[in-house]
Amino acid sequence: MADLNLLREVDDRNPFGHWILRGGVAIFFLIFGLEKFSNEPGTHVWFRYFTGVVETLGAILALIPRTAYIGIGLLACAMVGAMLILALVIHDPASSIFPGIFLIGVLAVGWSLRRS
Repeated sequence: MADLNLLREVDDRNPFGHWILRGGVAIFFLIFGLEKFSNEPGTHVWFRYFTGVVETLGAILALIPRTAYIGIGLLACAMVGAMLILALVIHDPASSIFPGIFLIGVLAVGWSLRRS
């Protein structure tokens, strides 16, 4: 029977470089995720809180070597969701460029963490 392993093994090829990449992603999304918990009034506050939890959790998971792929995947899904909401719900497709750039960055970090 096939062995199902959801958490990848830690690869120590270049631990310093991996920490720099994952740390940069984590700091960026931790700042923007925690910013969503500010006391700004408005509609759909629950969705802003949900997005803040997803971004904060993704940033924390990206820091832990065994869960880095899960965190990167969670952040990538958040950026795809942000692009779709900006383009299809808010009807401002030009603003979806910024989450698209962040998505490319997150996917590049995930690609660099893969095993050879």
